Amino acid sequence: SRRGTPHRPTHARLLRGEQLRLIHARLPAMASTLPEPTVVRLRGAAPGAQGRHEGHTAELIIGQPDRFPSECVRCRVVSTGATLVVEPGHADLVGRRMRPGHLCMPRLCASESFLRRVMLPLLHHVELLELVLDHIKLPQVSMAEVRAMSASSVARQFAPAQCSATQTLSSDEETWWLSDTDTCPNGVGSEWVLYKLRPEGRARVQFVSLKIPKLPYGPLSVRVFHIEASDAEHGPFVRVSPDLCTFDTQRMQEVALAPAVEASFIRVVCTVNAAASELEDKWQRLSGMRLNEASSIGFFQLSFA
Repeated sequence: SRRGTPHRPTHARLLRGEQLRLIHARLPAMASTLPEPTVVRLRGAAPGAQGRHEGHTAELIIGQPDRFPSECVRCRVVSTGATLVVEPGHADLVGRRMRPGHLCMPRLCASESFLRRVMLPLLHHVELLELVLDHIKLPQVSMAEVRAMSASSVARQFAPAQCSATQTLSSDEETWWLSDTDTCPNGVGSEWVLYKLRPEGRARVQFVSLKIPKLPYGPLSVRVFHIEASDAEHGPFVRVSPDLCTFDTQRMQEVALAPAVEASFIRVVCTVNAAASELEDKWQRLSGMRLNEASSIGFFQLSFA
């Protein structure tokens, strides 16, 4: 405005302001219509990383999905937030994320379309066919139904309200599960937490997410683990994943199970803690803890999807 003339918003400025208000009002609806990111499961080592990317999930950056899997693609690692260039053969496409409770056909069952073609002429009623298919289908796991059943051991120096298998289902970082002293000599062992996926029957699990404290505060946190599954609480349990590694981050870290697991019970087996994955002299420097003192293992939180 000219000197001495009070500033007045022009019609154009008012219009832009009104447009911005309309855009902000529409943002939630616009976000809901955006396509879900394409999720891949990484394979192989992560150069220069403390862990490995084996099994960890990543989301392809917009514009990249059409190039997958024949070309190098850029993706964002869910567990770390880092951007990574993935070469052909170092990632597998993961099916879309299912909402909790979504019903889908078991992995070893015939396709739903085939069953409809075969069964409808026999049953004659669509309603009856839907009841049969719903009985065959498995629900996607819902964390509202998951229960922590037991653990191989629990650190006795903490109260159950602070340290127990049940506390791993809480998002409170003041609670955790930690195995008992001397269960992991020199940071290596086989300690586990057992989860029941549903009150009755099996559920489908595609992703496992886990949270640990960032170093140097978590030398006892799990660094290497694997997943086992069973349809009975006392087993036998079958291993359904390779060795999986956590990264030194406070973020929720996500791995994908390939193929998705269909079971009633899942056991998370922790085998190496963070202290054992580093040089002993580094731990003397950072935390004053010698490797032979790091004889437990644990984590903050765990969830399934």
